[in-house]
Amino acid sequence: LPADAASRLKRHLGNRPSRAQAAKVPLIAALYCIVGTDRELPSLRRELYRTATGKLPQGRWRGSTPAEVDVEAAEKDLRTWASEGLLDTAVADGSLPELVVVSPSKSLSAADHICPVVAWVGNDRLRERRFIHQTFREHFAAEHIATMSIDKAEECLRPHIWFDPSWERVVPAAIAAHPDGLVLASRLLLGS
Repeated sequence: LPADAASRLKRHLGNRPSRAQAAKVPLIAALYCIVGTDRELPSLRRELYRTATGKLPQGRWRGSTPAEVDVEAAEKDLRTWASEGLLDTAVADGSLPELVVVSPSKSLSAADHICPVVAWVGNDRLRERRFIHQTFREHFAAEHIATMSIDKAEECLRPHIWFDPSWERVVPAAIAAHPDGLVLASRLLLGS
């Protein structure tokens, strides 16, 4: 982290004790460093992840001049990959599957920074991927659910609204991100 960016980040955290407390979590501290190099830290978790995941596919921390990266295509792939198994009842406990098997895409190298290939499957055309941290999977799953119709989003979220630890961040994040979030929350809590 450049000295001027580090000083700005330090001042920002000094002025906001709750964010300084959150920065004790190594992943959050890393995201703050990624995001805080050229701007104030976002006030919402969703914006922190959105900003960080907009920068991660570019791989700027590697020190080389980054090639042009289609961040939008990478994020679309990540949302799609995170949604694998969301409506799949084959996962007995309802948790998000740890690994996703996907076909190659144009944004492979950009998406690799967030969801790298861990194995090749079958004829080497399919890739098994794992998100670098479950919170990225949760973020992109919530973002994907937010693009669904309200009926489909309700169908996806309803089985997980009570006592489902693997969805405790996905459900509120998806509701908050959904264009009809208040209606969706009402339908989930009070019924259709």
